[in-house]
Amino acid sequence: MWETSIMWTDFFHLFYFFLIYSFMGWCMETCLVSFNSKEFVNRGFLNGPLCPIYGTGATAIYLCLQPLKDHLLAVFLGGMVLATAIEYLTSLVMEQAFHARWWDYSDKKFNLQGRICLSISLCWGLLSVIMLEVFHPIVLFIVNQIPVTLGKIVGWVIIILVSTDLFVTVKHVLSLNNKLEILTQMRNDFIRRVESSMLYSTAEEARSRLESLSSSEVLEEIGVKLANRVDSKIESIERLSQDLKNFREQRGYHLNLKSFVEKRLLKAFPNFQSISNQRSLEELKKHWNQRK
Repeated sequence: MWETSIMWTDFFHLFYFFLIYSFMGWCMETCLVSFNSKEFVNRGFLNGPLCPIYGTGATAIYLCLQPLKDHLLAVFLGGMVLATAIEYLTSLVMEQAFHARWWDYSDKKFNLQGRICLSISLCWGLLSVIMLEVFHPIVLFIVNQIPVTLGKIVGWVIIILVSTDLFVTVKHVLSLNNKLEILTQMRNDFIRRVESSMLYSTAEEARSRLESLSSSEVLEEIGVKLANRVDSKIESIERLSQDLKNFREQRGYHLNLKSFVEKRLLKAFPNFQSISNQRSLEELKKHWNQRK
């Protein structure tokens, strides 16, 4: 496997190119985000110090643009197109896989669906030139110093560690999605019970009012209404009081973030958005930030 020829190099070199550039990308992202946040932020989808999107982009630029390294404009334009395409496809695949948006450029000019934008694409082009002209000769020198036998052994260890990291991360992302789905379903079920009660004049009035409120506001409003009912012995009202208690307790339980991975991901991707459970995600973030 390691000796497999790929264009004008081999898998061994490409693997370590990918690894080194993934680490460099992680360093750059972590420094930028940590500086803006004024605290250390482990930036990246994985828990380890790697940003694979940078490794993928850098490796693709090396394979496709190395023959053009003496033509800076071609490297700039080619790198801009290649890296932007990878960023767009990564956003699309991660959205389909996890029903979430991990970054959003909607607030920037000349963006496409919030996945890519012109200013970032121009940065990719500039980084491509810097990479081939400045960093890659150094990276190539480092990789050439790695003893082949040792490099293969270490390579397998890294593959196992990164695969494990990916498995753990995906597991917790799916768990987070499930938590958000449960919170959304609990809210919807409780609102339906309120609609069928006699707290509001009509079900339509109840739905219109409660849909505009956060879950914590729903709990507060229904709690006040129930406390002010003089006919609280009516069976439907008693049932709703128990439903209110259950909703409050279960919501509190599911709002707690016990997983380090889930906390890290929300911190690393402050613009993370859920496609179908954004309201629950916002309440989860608010609850977590208040308890930090």
